[in-house]
Amino acid sequence: MFKRLFGTAVAAAVVAAGAKVVSDILKADEEEKNVIELDQPEVKEEVKEEE
Repeated sequence: MFKRLFGTAVAAAVVAAGAKVVSDILKADEEEKNVIELDQPEVKEEVKEEE
């Protein structure tokens, strides 16, 4: 019974860690998109200055 309980606890920890990793990746993607959106107007201005 202890092995089954331990296995269940380990499986739950692995699932929780996986969910945390996926959550962090999705948040990072959103933050990266926001940074890219903020950077784009500056890039357009730099391109105009070079021309």
